[in-house]
Amino acid sequence: MTKHEKLKQIVNEVFNVDLMSKSRVRRIVEARMVFANIFMKYTMSTATKTGEYINKDHATILHYNKRFDYVIKVDKDLYELYLQCAKSFSDFFDFEGSIHIDIEINKTNKYIYSLQNKIKTLNLEIECLNLEVKSFKTTSKYTENEKKYRSLTRKQREEYDSRVSLILK
Repeated sequence: MTKHEKLKQIVNEVFNVDLMSKSRVRRIVEARMVFANIFMKYTMSTATKTGEYINKDHATILHYNKRFDYVIKVDKDLYELYLQCAKSFSDFFDFEGSIHIDIEINKTNKYIYSLQNKIKTLNLEIECLNLEVKSFKTTSKYTENEKKYRSLTRKQREEYDSRVSLILK
């Protein structure tokens, strides 16, 4: 049994679908995505050759692989099915721990993503603190009396100004 035949069999069993059907039902499309991703990753096959095995052109296979990483992050059930297929395939052909490497890479990518989010959050906090410092510096230029004067309404300022002008005359 060739590698592509074995992988087709594994994916068909795990997903309980027929990869070769013409249907565009989501579950079948996801099964094809899993097939394309696993086959290209573990056999170093081209998109054209991979597509021939499931009657798709190279552009479809490239599209599957482009979307795969995003879809797998969002859909945990699909991720579990993917791991099951990849493990069965790698066990059958003894790809020396390649599935474990995939899992470690995924964990590392999640960690990197969380660190990137923390960096963004910290940068926003820094910006807010810088604005506070800037605001503090501009308000601290004034004496207490100047601060009180600036907090008066226009009408109160006019009255204040008229009284002060009488005193100063």
